[in-house]
Amino acid sequence: MTDVTSTEDPPLLGGITEHDREFEALDRLLRGELSAVEAYARALQSVDARLRPHLRKLQESHRIRSEQIRNRIELFGGDASESSGIWGAFARLFETGATLLGDQKTLEALEVGELHGLREYRDLSELEPATRAFVRSHLRPEQDRTYAALGDLIREAQAA
Repeated sequence: MTDVTSTEDPPLLGGITEHDREFEALDRLLRGELSAVEAYARALQSVDARLRPHLRKLQESHRIRSEQIRNRIELFGGDASESSGIWGAFARLFETGATLLGDQKTLEALEVGELHGLREYRDLSELEPATRAFVRSHLRPEQDRTYAALGDLIREAQAA
């Protein structure tokens, strides 16, 4: 007989619960945000000084989102990643190559990462309704903003 008073999720296949799936999805978003923070840190070391204030604002947006996601994971008892993982390693390699080619290529590499982030924030099927609403109302609009702001910065740099 099943204990209906239990607060634990019933296990799915292989002992995985609905919360585990949600934690995995949130942790994937967290690793993406951590990767973005790292990518902006590398870019800030190599770009022209006039671009740095703009990139710092975008980096800060990603840092704040990473904290929001980490807090949400931990609030519900999950274990949040401390590093960006494999995506971060790929992003580091890609970004390093771009920084060797100048500001325009660095900005374009960041734009690729921002676009990847947009795609990640659109697939919310693994999230419970309350978390999905949180992502849609807090995280995704900010990702839309950083992507658009970086696009504006790229166009300004091309016109200069």
